[in-house]
Amino acid sequence: LHEGGSTADELEMSFIDLWHTELKAGRAKVFVFTTANMNSFGMKLEDLGILHVYCPDHVFQLTCKLCYTEKEDTFNEEHAESVAKAKEHVTFFNNSTQATEKLMEQQKAIDKTAQPIGLLTDVVTRWWSTHDMLDRLLLLKKVIDVLHALREMGSVSQLSPRDWGDIDDILSVLKPFKQAQQLMEGENCVT
Repeated sequence: LHEGGSTADELEMSFIDLWHTELKAGRAKVFVFTTANMNSFGMKLEDLGILHVYCPDHVFQLTCKLCYTEKEDTFNEEHAESVAKAKEHVTFFNNSTQATEKLMEQQKAIDKTAQPIGLLTDVVTRWWSTHDMLDRLLLLKKVIDVLHALREMGSVSQLSPRDWGDIDDILSVLKPFKQAQQLMEGENCVT
């Protein structure tokens, strides 16, 4: 248990104290250290001769975000624009109970036997929530297109066929990463 600050120097001092009391006494052994985003601390551990690897879960998050963020080194700038438009749709429905009600009503009108579902919001710290948001949006494509045709979407830009194709492309790329992340987060197995 580390108490105190979280700078690389503070973590290194805490680790060295632990090392002298527990590790050098033979009560514990360090094989490797895994960190999410503590690069400086990781380099300090490597200077002590301890193998440092980055958390695969965090590496997945950083890698997958390249598919849908607006940066020079991303998957494709157009894909980032399509995701931004998709988020605009989700925000529209999540900020209006009337819009959500119309989304549900339109689902019932299209398929009376189906249980209506809402859109999912992505969470910045969980990249796979963007996968789930896009997947749900794609599932409701027909309903959303009908709501646009009925002019029920206010000033929200309609998703073009290219946007829907971009969303499908992104889902294809993210799906294996999501499956791997689910394995790493498993509660009923060693991860």
